[in-house]
Amino acid sequence: MANQNIRKPKNKQHQRRAKRNTKGFNLLPRRVGAWVLEISLVTISGIVPYGMGKYTESVWQGERIPLSPLLAKIEQTGTKALALPREKEREKQVSPLTNIFWYGALITPIVLAGSQLYLLGKTGQTLPKSWLGLQVVTKTGITPGIVRAGLREGVGRWGLPVGGAYLLWRAGIGFPNVMILFLLSGVMLLAESKMLLFDSRRRCIHDLIAGTMVVDKKNNWAARRKTYQGRQEEYVVVKNNDGKVENVTTIVISPKGEKRHFDLWLWMRQNPGITLGIVTLASMGSLLLTYVGTQIYIQSRADQRQMQEEKNAMFLSLVNQLRSTAIDPIAERQSVILGLAKLDDPRAINLLVNLLGQEKNLDVIKTVQQGIVDMGPAALPYLQGLNQSLWSELQLGDKLPQQEGKTAEEIAWRLGITQEAIAKLLVVNSGRFENGSLRRTHLGRLNTEIGQIFTLDLNQVDLSGMNFRGAILQRASLRGSIFSREGKEQQLIIADLSGADLQGADFTEAVLTHVPLHRTNLMQTNLNQADLSFSQLKESNLTHANLTKASFQQANLTGAILEMVNGVGTDFSGAEMSGSNWEKSNLSDANFSDGNLQQANLSFTQMKGASLRNAQLENANLQYANLTQVDLRGANLTGADFQGVIFVMYQNYKDEELTEQSASFAGAFAQIEGVDFSQVQNLSLSQIDFICRHGGIHPLCLFPE
Repeated sequence: MANQNIRKPKNKQHQRRAKRNTKGFNLLPRRVGAWVLEISLVTISGIVPYGMGKYTESVWQGERIPLSPLLAKIEQTGTKALALPREKEREKQVSPLTNIFWYGALITPIVLAGSQLYLLGKTGQTLPKSWLGLQVVTKTGITPGIVRAGLREGVGRWGLPVGGAYLLWRAGIGFPNVMILFLLSGVMLLAESKMLLFDSRRRCIHDLIAGTMVVDKKNNWAARRKTYQGRQEEYVVVKNNDGKVENVTTIVISPKGEKRHFDLWLWMRQNPGITLGIVTLASMGSLLLTYVGTQIYIQSRADQRQMQEEKNAMFLSLVNQLRSTAIDPIAERQSVILGLAKLDDPRAINLLVNLLGQEKNLDVIKTVQQGIVDMGPAALPYLQGLNQSLWSELQLGDKLPQQEGKTAEEIAWRLGITQEAIAKLLVVNSGRFENGSLRRTHLGRLNTEIGQIFTLDLNQVDLSGMNFRGAILQRASLRGSIFSREGKEQQLIIADLSGADLQGADFTEAVLTHVPLHRTNLMQTNLNQADLSFSQLKESNLTHANLTKASFQQANLTGAILEMVNGVGTDFSGAEMSGSNWEKSNLSDANFSDGNLQQANLSFTQMKGASLRNAQLENANLQYANLTQVDLRGANLTGADFQGVIFVMYQNYKDEELTEQSASFAGAFAQIEGVDFSQVQNLSLSQIDFICRHGGIHPLCLFPE
């Protein structure tokens, strides 16, 4: 058989490349025109309503209204970013239509730009590109999509050039001249577009970043690619040696080659222009960032040093004036003290607190107190230190060194002044002590031979978040004060009163929910109508306290001492009270339902009308307690001691008397229907008889006499 030759058309790749380069340059005028039209549309959509708002503002004769807060904030931000001269800080007054037009100037460009970006992602064309027959496609010939379009326009076209120009401008190139900023932005945009001169497909940097290209819509690049591929399959001609065409009898199909992995070095060698541009931009960016960061750091340090120097100069000047006016008129000393109070300097706080511990003139002392209060919560630790120091000296008494020349009365008087300053600080800054501390601080009543010096009055003050651990608040008035509240994100802000001495304090209607009161001295305190629900009172001492109508719902009173308290109408429902001592307390009409009173001592208590429904009273001591009208239904009485317990108003009665008088005192009985008394200790026969007659459960009820 004659040899066969397979002939293919000549390679025209270089011709196609030359034609593509020519077409890339032919598209340049249309690309520039489309870009100008896009910018013009967005700009005009903002300028027109803005100009209408300006014109309306200038000719408006009616009532004016404040500039919209959003517009004012945007104006302020723009002025600050562009370092423009600021107007005086006053509320700008404009016409009502101006607000509307300027909102349009803000919203219209955003909507228009967003719609054009959406069209670009979905169709590859904005309105100007469609008018001029241009389309943006990916390397595979498809539309770019929303994300790729956003990357192309937001980052590549505008973000990098304009952002870089702004950084250069802020770094010192022409700052604060705004025209220089516009000039730099234009240069950067032009430099970004110049990349098309170095790319074979005439792509700018934003196209390289997004992986897109601009093609002629009328001569679709994707369709040409498919046509070209089809022609490649058709151009195969088989002839023998004599020139006759023969049918192909055998086709050899080469196996598909393995997928090549991306080789960065090879790509860099194939695209030297793009590589050089990326490296140049990255180098410039890193140098710029380093320079800007260094300048910011240097400037911030310089500003800090300058501010500190100004503070030092002011502080030293006021201190010198204070020294020079030590014997001068009081008014001058007071003015210097108030000047020190205005300094945001810890040294000024320390100086005024030390002056409070030494000054003897009452007028000057009041001025010092006022200055310390004006300094805010930052002064509290300094006052706390002075308070603790004076309290320690007062406790020494006769052991105080004689050379110091201080008497106990003088120290007590000075301590009272410190306490008064702390009280004023707490009142004025109510609710601002979330992390404040008054641990082991003496704020209790001071009585000396010269009379009563100080009584703490913090009525209706928000003390939530304050740490009072070990503090002394004897006889303090805290009526309606708040010790716990809900902060941001529904987080509880709670004061800590654990171990504090609150003897005799008045907490009438105070809010103490969730507050820790472990081992706190609450003897003789007035908690009338106070809210202590969910509070922690483990092992606290409330002897002789007034708990009338207070709320202890879900509180923890484990091991607490509540001897001889007045708990009339108090709510202890759901509270943990195991091991607590209530001996000789008045608990009439109190609510102990669902509470835990295991091993509690309730002997000699008055519980008339109280509720013990579903309470846990295992091994509790109720000797000689008055349970008249008490509701015991559902209570667990296993091991409880009921010696001498009174169930009814008239303990001794006859059956006929019960029948005749049932209408008059039927409600005076304890309610014990269904209550199991089978394991109750020390029940008398009369008590058992009452239990059996009124629906209680006891083994002897099965064997009536």
